[in-house]
Amino acid sequence: MSLTTYLSSQGFRIEENTVYACNGVGLKHMLRAGKQWLEAHVNVVNGLNVFPVPDGDTGTNMYLTIRSALDAADLSADSSAGAVAASAAHGALLGARGNSGVILSQFFQGMANGLHNKPHFTTEDLAHATGLGMSSAYQSVLEPVEGTILTVARAMAEAARQSAEASRDLISQLANMVDAARVAQASTPDLLPVLKEAGVTDSGGQGLLFMLEGWLRFVRNESVEQEAAAKNAPALKSLLGVAGEEFGYDVQYLINGNGLDVAGIRSAVGRLGWSTVVVGDSRTVKVHVHVTDPGVPISYGAELGVLSDVVVENLTEQARTFVAQRAAAVAPETATVAVVPGNGLGDVFTSLGVTQIVPGGQSMNPSTRELLDVIDSIGSEHVLILPNNGNIILTAQQVQKLSDKNVQVVPTRTVPQGVAALLAFNAATEPAQNVQRMTAAAQDVVTLEITRAVRNTTVNGLPVEAGALIGLVDGKLVSAGQTAASVVLDALSGLAADDFEIVTLYYGEGASAQEAAGVAGQISARFPHLETEIHSGGQPHYPYIISVE
Repeated sequence: MSLTTYLSSQGFRIEENTVYACNGVGLKHMLRAGKQWLEAHVNVVNGLNVFPVPDGDTGTNMYLTIRSALDAADLSADSSAGAVAASAAHGALLGARGNSGVILSQFFQGMANGLHNKPHFTTEDLAHATGLGMSSAYQSVLEPVEGTILTVARAMAEAARQSAEASRDLISQLANMVDAARVAQASTPDLLPVLKEAGVTDSGGQGLLFMLEGWLRFVRNESVEQEAAAKNAPALKSLLGVAGEEFGYDVQYLINGNGLDVAGIRSAVGRLGWSTVVVGDSRTVKVHVHVTDPGVPISYGAELGVLSDVVVENLTEQARTFVAQRAAAVAPETATVAVVPGNGLGDVFTSLGVTQIVPGGQSMNPSTRELLDVIDSIGSEHVLILPNNGNIILTAQQVQKLSDKNVQVVPTRTVPQGVAALLAFNAATEPAQNVQRMTAAAQDVVTLEITRAVRNTTVNGLPVEAGALIGLVDGKLVSAGQTAASVVLDALSGLAADDFEIVTLYYGEGASAQEAAGVAGQISARFPHLETEIHSGGQPHYPYIISVE
């Protein structure tokens, strides 16, 4: 079967041996191919973190957003290009996760505006639509920065325009768009110095490029299911299978044996699920992982040694029970909703009077729909959202626009900022005044996060080796070392310690209460005037999240 014959059966119009136009059926095929090609490379995109931290989630967020767009498009009974594009844009809007997902959803919205009422699209239509998509993406960001997904979107839109002026062939146009996007993606380190120093290109731009490559591969009748997909499949099945309403199972156990390979076990368990923590030695290994099928990690562990202290918890049922209990409670006039990673941190926010907790955080960003559902479950007409993560703020702001309630966002970028903001909340005060008070309180807090580097790199002039502990102060890498105490002390030494009074340690997976007490003791010894507090946070990826006030 020739390529033109194949495409004519897939929703494309062929004129004079040229692929002239595409209807909604063809657009669905392109969207599916883009989703599949990105799915095959999710781990590649996730690995393009500027900081060498183990929580890269740009690829995951973009994949989930595109998957939501495709799911909505597939439900469209209207086969026109305009109707399918509108459905996809709506699906992307509700399914958007993280900043990259929100920007991508706005790109889809702009494209849908450009294809409005179009039964099919030509090169001119696609150029117009991608131009609007690019503009919409730029407008979604308060302060657009070049060297990001926006740069790649602009390059592909410009290539689409130039191609439409020169040719009526959609395949040629898409090929030119891909070429331009590749050049733009490769140039992102030249536009954003932090990328160059870290030795990576922009993750969001790479995700957009993979989606676009999927479109081109489809119209060329090339496979989008290659070896990379097979390598990504186990992790994606576990990681993405719980997107939406499902949270999966929390599995914990000890493996007792001889000659246990901790690094090998960590790698294997990491492919089975998400929120993975594996620590121990050659005789005893502690495993913690979230999965869709708890039997898989348990069977794996049993093959290596004798299991003990096995714990399996249904996170979905816990979440549903919690939501139901909160919904049944008497709704306050102004409700507070906080996105929180870890049960211990959830207890902290609950003790401070938060109305509703949404499980989430780095590498597990809630979608627009999930936040909307939570807000709808609360009887209050006024709702304040505390994202507690810089990658969730755009999603929260999107919820603010979509909800029928008076929703306002307190732009907390970290958990300690969220705690400070909640402490400043006054139920007797108007929502707008509360937002001002809470935002000001959040800005008075310094956040220190400790995690492990996943690769060798240099950031801000600081060389980092894979496996080393690293410290980030308000998102900036400032220290690295082999022990948590040394990294924390180095980071605190860089602050004007005399300006602060209290240091609060929230220890998470990979840390213990005993170790946290030791770190707190060394802080007190180095900085006698600082009061220290310790709480169990239970957060993944970061053994310590520390508030300095």
